[in-house]
Amino acid sequence: MSAFRLPKFVVRAFSNAWSAPIILAIAALSGSACAGATAVRAKVTVPAAMPLHTFPTVWVASGHEQSEMSLAQAIVRSLSQGGRSRVTHIIWDRLEPLRRGGQIPEGSAVLWLELSVDEGSRAEWRRRPATVCGPGGCSTVSQTEVYDVPTLSARLHMTVYDGPSARVLQKLTIRAAERGRSYPSMRRQAVQELAKKVRQLVRRRQREIEVELLDVDLPETRAATTLIEQGQWTKGRALLEQASQNETSLAALPVKKRARFYYNLSLARRFDPQSLRKNPEEHFRAAEKPLRTALELDPDERRYQVGLKALRAHYDQARLVREQKRVASENFKRERARKESPEQEIPPPPPSYNR
Repeated sequence: MSAFRLPKFVVRAFSNAWSAPIILAIAALSGSACAGATAVRAKVTVPAAMPLHTFPTVWVASGHEQSEMSLAQAIVRSLSQGGRSRVTHIIWDRLEPLRRGGQIPEGSAVLWLELSVDEGSRAEWRRRPATVCGPGGCSTVSQTEVYDVPTLSARLHMTVYDGPSARVLQKLTIRAAERGRSYPSMRRQAVQELAKKVRQLVRRRQREIEVELLDVDLPETRAATTLIEQGQWTKGRALLEQASQNETSLAALPVKKRARFYYNLSLARRFDPQSLRKNPEEHFRAAEKPLRTALELDPDERRYQVGLKALRAHYDQARLVREQKRVASENFKRERARKESPEQEIPPPPPSYNR
């Protein structure tokens, strides 16, 4: 039986999963105050930045400190909800004996947690009214006072290892900060905030972005915009596709208006959910073609240039989502057949795995 597929994309998944939405947002916001345009909402799927769901078995490893154990247990609960992976909390010093004993099988990932918490305080100033009395009577003045505010900063360093080989797959650090309460309360709140951030990293999610359809003096464009405003991207696209076949009407438009039409057609193709599900590669090629036509007609229009970058970023996201799904499917299939495979020699762990 072939070995489990290790998701080689996990390291770049982190940067892609966060930078691509930023590019999409830039494209969505550029020219948002422009007259002659209608803002509409579109949905995109963001890949997991830390795709642990591709592994049939996940070990969440922590130390003995109470906050770290609480955080690990919260992550276990989150990973276990609605997923197929078997997720287990384990203390650091138990990992190596299990691995050496062959009890961490192929298709396993280890999420190694290292939590550091710094408690401190900082001086802050505030003004408050005060009554001052003298020979001439009393008056209210404003006084400045300095007081100490308790602060807490938490840093969670995470390392994802391939379980049986202990090969490092990904490293990631997240942070949380609290102020103004008791230290035990701030510590609990920081743990909850870090657990929430981990949940966002390990799951695919759908988000909405805002894009603009440009006004064009064609009946089909106005009708398509109305449909898309209602979320009916497929029907709106159909109207624009129909208009694109009327060469006489398009040729009668000024060049810049014609470029605006092709830009709208590109957006309609890009956010048509049915097309994306049927054939993702063809879906993005089809969306790119009219956008390049718009650029040829009006090469100085920055909106089209940014739109092309956003389209490429969207393609990268969609490809990564598909890759994560495919690798998960392969790994879970092989996991079901794992018990029939012969035992493999267990390689020694790298120094970074020993604590």
